[in-house]
Amino acid sequence: ELSTFLGFEPRERLCIMVYLSQSDMRQTNIGSTPDENNKIVGSSQIIQNKLFVFFEGDHSNYYRQLQEGLAQIAVHQVLYGGSWRDAIREAAFSSFPDWYMKGLGLWLAKPEAEQLDMFMIKELQEKRPQFNFWKNDEARLGGAAFWTFISDRYGYHVIPNIIQMSKFARGVDMGFELIIGKTLDQIVGEFYQF
Repeated sequence: ELSTFLGFEPRERLCIMVYLSQSDMRQTNIGSTPDENNKIVGSSQIIQNKLFVFFEGDHSNYYRQLQEGLAQIAVHQVLYGGSWRDAIREAAFSSFPDWYMKGLGLWLAKPEAEQLDMFMIKELQEKRPQFNFWKNDEARLGGAAFWTFISDRYGYHVIPNIIQMSKFARGVDMGFELIIGKTLDQIVGEFYQF
């Protein structure tokens, strides 16, 4: 389904490593990073072509982790290329913010609308959200809310085109401007009003 929607075919085999609990997943030294203590609680971890998930008896949570992890890998491969050599080359020329990558991954996994609505209500009550400063869970939820807005306002079919144009233009702004015909700032303004 993701391959068809995003218009890509994976070139590398994907390894999915399933742990019995989140604590087992944290104890592994595979792909350890310095910021692993800042990791989002209850989420999967992606390192190159490896997806790490945990199962603690809740099938819906396990399925959500798989969906979101696979979606993030698919988006990464579309934007940066199938091989990690391509990814390094593309990363030198372009970078995509967390709200774009993580939010798109969560949106493709079809999150609960109530969760996104509650996050945005809280964000708008506390302050005017700053997309590029969202990190971790804020980036996931805020980005997914933004992609939901794009889908509702401009249509589901524009999202793969935005992704492809962002890749070719090597930046987020031009992807939106070329497909929707508005600057990202204009679209974000509409999003806050939505």
